[in-house]
Amino acid sequence: MIKKYLLIGLLLNLSVICSILAQNVRPDKIESLKMRPPDMPNEFLLNQERLAKPGVSSNEQVYQFWRRGSKEKDMVLIEEAKQKFDNPVGASSFQKWYRGNKTGEKDKIEIDIIICISDSEMENTITYFTKEAFAAQFHNTEIPFAGEKSWMPKYVHPRQDTYSVMFLKFNVFVRMYVRLKDKSVDELHQMTENLAKIIENKIVL
Repeated sequence: MIKKYLLIGLLLNLSVICSILAQNVRPDKIESLKMRPPDMPNEFLLNQERLAKPGVSSNEQVYQFWRRGSKEKDMVLIEEAKQKFDNPVGASSFQKWYRGNKTGEKDKIEIDIIICISDSEMENTITYFTKEAFAAQFHNTEIPFAGEKSWMPKYVHPRQDTYSVMFLKFNVFVRMYVRLKDKSVDELHQMTENLAKIIENKIVL
């Protein structure tokens, strides 16, 4: 009987450990997390991408900068570099999508996805994006927009043609900025919510 309870306890502990491990997204998954044309609303084209992904070792990172010259041309690799660090590093994808000409007040979507490999890196990432990176300060929402935690600007954009939100799912931090011309606030919010669901599904798979 004692052995039976010990076995049950061991199985329960293993299930908890497996559950915790499943919530840690590895840096080498960044390619599968980033957004691709089928994920995006109609006629949005990827204009720029800054990708930082793991190299051959856990402390090596490969940085790539891709850019599109025009909507008729493919993305071109502008810069590529490798760097080694003292400790293991995470990964990130920063993308800019445009609908129509990229100049002027055109429809635009920015998506940043960052895989953090430690609690300290996660806290530094959250602090930077919510308090330092932008003029607007972001606050933690009472009900998450997506993921386990989310942040939104303290003040609404006066024109209400942009929507910005950040959220944390497991060890992945996501920033989304959507600007839509000639669309209602409801349409703007709905598109942002749809994109967040796509990213969240990619994270949990």
